[in-house]
Amino acid sequence: MHHTDTVVMVEPCHFSFNAQTAFSNVFQGKEGSNFSLDQVKVEFWQFVRQLEKKGIKVETFKSPLDLTPDAVFPNNWFSTHLSKQIVLFPMMAANRRLERQQVIIDQMKANYGFLETDLTHFENQGQYLEGTGSLILDQNNKVAFACESERTDKKVFDKFCDLMGYKGHWIEIKKSYQPIYHTNVMMSLLHNHVVVCPEIILNHQEILGLLDQYKYKQIKINLNQLQSFAANVMGLEANGKQISVLSTSAYQAFEEDQIRQLKSVSELIVVDIPMIEKIGGGSARCMIAEVFYGS
Repeated sequence: MHHTDTVVMVEPCHFSFNAQTAFSNVFQGKEGSNFSLDQVKVEFWQFVRQLEKKGIKVETFKSPLDLTPDAVFPNNWFSTHLSKQIVLFPMMAANRRLERQQVIIDQMKANYGFLETDLTHFENQGQYLEGTGSLILDQNNKVAFACESERTDKKVFDKFCDLMGYKGHWIEIKKSYQPIYHTNVMMSLLHNHVVVCPEIILNHQEILGLLDQYKYKQIKINLNQLQSFAANVMGLEANGKQISVLSTSAYQAFEEDQIRQLKSVSELIVVDIPMIEKIGGGSARCMIAEVFYGS
């Protein structure tokens, strides 16, 4: 038995537009556009409460320093694994590296007995792999997907798969659709479903074939839906129930039959995070770092 009913979220105490990441993230809004930190905090705490109401345990931390505009997206710098590992990842933006908080690492190790696997030295070579932003992981079947981007280097992906015992699959993005900054804006694994945007994948026949092989039911989205974060959905479990977490904009982008399909396998938690999405360029999936632990 494994659990994904515990998550880590980081309160955006110093959230703002991040100029260091904007050139590789087409989802980020413009600097200074109609921004309110109070509104961001309201969105964050409403999100936390909605998860807690469904029985998900949320461990919240405050974001460090005032130099960490993106700390609300902790899934990019660490991941936890059923193999009792906490992995630390190399991040492209210098100000995002400051998000790595020892207090979070120490607490994870103390509470769950995780051992640390540190890949951050790849930063010195200008090679990056930004956690479960770059990686789509099926922890049960030890399968990993990643798509090429400024922030996702194949060498680090291969190293991760090798160290952690995952079978890795590399997704090539059509050049006309660059940049897709993170794999988790074009694909998400939810229980036995996968949300995926085939039209931007160069090797789409190969990838869709693999998804069939792994017996994931496919929910195919188009580019417009992708741009509303429809692929940025999080699959969790609580009290033996499957839960899918997505933003209002993602929910509204799905077709009715796609929503029906999602509801047939999971309860939906729809969170309203327009300011975080617009300024931060990330959605619901990006804000959650899962805690995997065996029993």
